[in-house]
Amino acid sequence: MPDNNARWGVVSAWNLADVSDAIGSNTLTNVGGATFSAGKVGGAVTCDKATPRYLGVSLASPNTHADELWFACWFKYTAAGANYALFAGFGRLFESDGGGSPIIGLYANGFAHMLDSGLVAPPANTWHFAMCYYAGGTNYLSVNGGAFVSGTADTPFSTGVVTIGERGDGGGGFDGQIDAAVFGKNPPLGMAALADEIRDYLYNAGAGKEPPYSVAFTPPVEHYLKHVAGF
Repeated sequence: MPDNNARWGVVSAWNLADVSDAIGSNTLTNVGGATFSAGKVGGAVTCDKATPRYLGVSLASPNTHADELWFACWFKYTAAGANYALFAGFGRLFESDGGGSPIIGLYANGFAHMLDSGLVAPPANTWHFAMCYYAGGTNYLSVNGGAFVSGTADTPFSTGVVTIGERGDGGGGFDGQIDAAVFGKNPPLGMAALADEIRDYLYNAGAGKEPPYSVAFTPPVEHYLKHVAGF
């Protein structure tokens, strides 16, 4: 079996102990003086929307609606209320309220601005894991290792600067810490076959995993039979 980076189509993985990319070449730029300290699985970045403080980078490869894209991270926000933008940069890809903001957002009403289902926000001041992916016009989101919930993706699609801890248009910074952020694109077997596998590995029963992910992962037998062998 190939290593996980190739199997999952990992483009970049930031452990967020600093701005370096543990897998690719997308070194982040520190905007506003975001700080680094102990996190969930090593170091983490602390962002705030008042200054604002966040991280950003321009990805070399453009993304289109034909691509399958995924993102995962650990996060801890500091208080209930309008906390936004764990990760941004694909137009309205991860939003379905028609507002046009490029976000994976954590709001007082949960992830409602990402998915039509309006999930309930997890508690503040504790670590949570989120993974989302886009495939075939549909968004999927899993929180804390739970089943993926789907919602219709919005349009238009755009590229540009990817931001961690900021919405990208200056309108929605994140208050709190973000750790172990991973972005992937077009895994060879497709996200339908791999989403559960990636989620389970990165969530790691609540313990998390710090990038890079170079050790091959053998999925459970039932996962192989369902998603790879087709039973």
